[in-house]
Amino acid sequence: MNIKEHVLKKDVEMANELDLCARYSLLRASRAIKKSDYQEANHWINEYIKCSQELEELMDRKLNVEREQRQLDQLVKTLQAKGVNIQIIRGIKNA
Repeated sequence: MNIKEHVLKKDVEMANELDLCARYSLLRASRAIKKSDYQEANHWINEYIKCSQELEELMDRKLNVEREQRQLDQLVKTLQAKGVNIQIIRGIKNA
């Protein structure tokens, strides 16, 4: 999976760290299971869950931003169809 495609640009570095964390945690859990150290394996599985949940939150953030952008785009189109000059509204906001 290419992380850059699934998170916001500002979140890429954190997403890469979380991806590495998740992979490392699974590796450690696998090694612990091979040693029959299930307590240690459970610890690393919990670490994996934390990392993967945080990574999913970053991915959800991008999806939410994209959804909000589509809604704004639709609003602009609707206002323009009704003859509202969007540039005037932007000018009032920036004044």
